[in-house]
Amino acid sequence: MPEATLGLFAGASFFLPRLPRLFGEYLGLTGARLDGAEMLACGLATHYVPSAKLSLLEEALTCRVASSTSSSCDFDSTISAIIDEYSLKKSALVKKGAYYKKGIIYKCFSRPTVEEILSDLEEELAKANTRETDGDHNEWLAATIQSLKKALPMSLKIA
Repeated sequence: MPEATLGLFAGASFFLPRLPRLFGEYLGLTGARLDGAEMLACGLATHYVPSAKLSLLEEALTCRVASSTSSSCDFDSTISAIIDEYSLKKSALVKKGAYYKKGIIYKCFSRPTVEEILSDLEEELAKANTRETDGDHNEWLAATIQSLKKALPMSLKIA
C-alpha cells in the first residue's frame, strides 16, 4: 500500500480499518508489504499455498476438475477441497514479519497523531538499542520509522 509515499489514496480505506489491532493503520501509513503467509494470518487471504506447491496445485486442479462431471455445486466443493489440500493452515505459519509485531504496532499506532506515532516508535527503538533485543526487531523499528519519515506528511495526515 504505497499511498502514503506516493500521495495517492485508493480503495484500501474499506479493508485496512477492519484489520485487527491497528494493523491496517500500520499498513496504510508505512506502505509495508505483506507476503502470502502474513496475508493469511491477518485475514486478508483465505488460503496460502507456498510457491513450491503451486505446480502441484495446478496439476491437481487440472486433473481432478477435468475428470469431474458432476454438478456445479460439487465442482465448487471439489475445487475448494483441492486448494485446502495444498494450503498451509494458520497454525503452520512461521511467526515472523510485521503481523507478529502486533503488540508494538498496537501500542504505537494507537496514538492520535502521526507525530506521536513517530515519537513512540523512536522511543521504542531507543529502548531496544539500550538492551539486548532481537536484531530483527530493531531493524523493523528502524525501517518503520524511515518509511514514515520519507512519506509525504500531508498523505500521512490524510491516511
